[in-house]
Amino acid sequence: MRKSSQWVWLKENWEPITALCALFIAALSLIFTWAGHREIERANRLARAPLVRIVHDVENHLIAIENLGFGPGKIYHLDFAVGDFTWSLDETDQPHLIASEISDAVGAALYETAPELADRLFETQASFTQPLSILKVGDVVPIFRFSSDFFNDAPPDAFRSLYSYLSIRACVVDMLGETGGRALSGANRDFSVPCPEPFAPYQEDPWWRFW
Repeated sequence: MRKSSQWVWLKENWEPITALCALFIAALSLIFTWAGHREIERANRLARAPLVRIVHDVENHLIAIENLGFGPGKIYHLDFAVGDFTWSLDETDQPHLIASEISDAVGAALYETAPELADRLFETQASFTQPLSILKVGDVVPIFRFSSDFFNDAPPDAFRSLYSYLSIRACVVDMLGETGGRALSGANRDFSVPCPEPFAPYQEDPWWRFW
């Protein structure tokens, strides 16, 4: 008798039950479609993402940025630190003034261990080359150069002595302004914070974009 009543109830309510099942299946389909879309978006972002590192070119006495990623990018912000002194460079700053201050700060730090090299550095000029530039895939773009006059008759490890005092952070973004990253060199802890936003709608690696 109980089974009979259950069949009667199902017979009388099959339409709402069918509707609920259809709604449940539609919800699952929507979730899977959304998840698939997020995976495709994530793959597309990775496919165009620049991946950069800072290169110390000992032979040519310069510091460069290399793009090892899958897509081109733009260097939009640079940070430098020597001891407690820091500098930031973006499109609104004057590179030649900052380069001179960085060189003098490296010279002051170097003076304690190698005063003769420090004096030589004070007499020369450092310069930015292409600090805020476009990086194609595989490009190695020089951003900062110490004067070649400094290295005339200098010890073989002179360049290594200079950049050992210098911490650098390079902030990059893809050409759509959506996928960003950074390259670090040196031990400055302040550079562990996220890079500043170059322009909307870019956000550096928000967690929800990887769902």
